[in-house]
Amino acid sequence: MVLTSLASDAGTFFDQILRARSLAKIADTMWNFDAEQGRNLFRKAWYAAESADANPAPNNVGQRPPNLRGEVLRLTAQRDRLLADEFLEKLKADQSETETAKSVSNRWALPEASEQRLNLAKGFLGTGDVQRALQLADPILTNVTISTVEFLTSLRAKDPAAADQRYDL
Repeated sequence: MVLTSLASDAGTFFDQILRARSLAKIADTMWNFDAEQGRNLFRKAWYAAESADANPAPNNVGQRPPNLRGEVLRLTAQRDRLLADEFLEKLKADQSETETAKSVSNRWALPEASEQRLNLAKGFLGTGDVQRALQLADPILTNVTISTVEFLTSLRAKDPAAADQRYDL
């Protein structure tokens, strides 16, 4: 199969950014034909994204480094909620290690893993998939931050009752 051959080639790329993006897109496409192989490729894409995020390449002036784990997470969440949750937990574990090192918290910002989760939820909300958005957002809506208030405001435009119920928590 062509996709299997492409995945094999993508796994040999030295450029971790290209490897992560290629594997994630191949996994997304392959999902329609072989979900288990797609799941394995999403995992390989995640590991490549972790490696690229841990060892960022120099960027051009004024250019932000890519959020590869976020890219892989977005594609994964559209296909497999449990695998996306697994990746979010890994991101949360990495974040807690970083938090311990920094020990300075900002009351108005979410940790990176929670922010990623909320961004995924916003994406689903934007496409009209309110239930999927709430599945992702509910665990962090107990935090009062600018991001969670913005999410609740957007949710209220789509489903006022659901937003009001969460606001009352």
